[in-house]
Amino acid sequence: MNKLILMTGSNESYLPKIDRYLSSIDENSNFDENYLCFLSEDINKKIDIKYDKIKTTYVDIKSLSSLTEINCVQHGEFLKSSDIKDIKDNDIIFFTDGDIFLQRNLTDLEIDKFRQIKDNDIYVGYNASRNDTLLDEYNRLSPNGNDLDFINLDLSKYKVYNTGVLAMNKSTWVKVCSEYIDKFDDVNNKFGHYAKQQWLLSYIFIDYNVIEMDYDIHNHNIYGMVTGTTYENNYVFYEKNKCLFRHKHF
Repeated sequence: MNKLILMTGSNESYLPKIDRYLSSIDENSNFDENYLCFLSEDINKKIDIKYDKIKTTYVDIKSLSSLTEINCVQHGEFLKSSDIKDIKDNDIIFFTDGDIFLQRNLTDLEIDKFRQIKDNDIYVGYNASRNDTLLDEYNRLSPNGNDLDFINLDLSKYKVYNTGVLAMNKSTWVKVCSEYIDKFDDVNNKFGHYAKQQWLLSYIFIDYNVIEMDYDIHNHNIYGMVTGTTYENNYVFYEKNKCLFRHKHF
């Protein structure tokens, strides 16, 4: 049986800011494995974390090809770690931002559904709305006037997604990461905003099978409260269902 893996990333300076998220994983996760991907400037320097359910995997930051200024490896270069060789091609990896809270266990139905994610499937949620487009996001990211030579599409016809929670199997992560690295320099030189990483990933997803993640899985209020979202006892609900990942909420 394939595994469901939850992973987030951090460097040393960001680590204190995600303690709440790591604590919530330790308390609530029933993923098969949980990882903190630590971006190290000294690969021989190990960190000491206090979480029973979380394994630490190390990536030499000097080995990475395509980092934005926020040093996020959500595009897939976390796979460069030598500590995760046991992850198989059909294992499903959820990679998330760190400013998140895991509110509950996965349900049995969710576990069954997520294990069915196949090659070329991308599981990802909404950005500003269910209909937010690559063109909408393009105009938000402080474009500097340089052309994106590889673009020959009407960007208004394709969606942009919020990649704060992003899932696919390992073999698909490998493909997406390779395409991302190939196009990164063009996009990095085009936009001033760090969300260019999210934009490029969403552009790459055009050629994949996107399975849209609803707000009961990943609920963020980056663009305001989503209709149907409520608060109760310090938890976020969507249409009366407790959300799996709350993102940016309080």
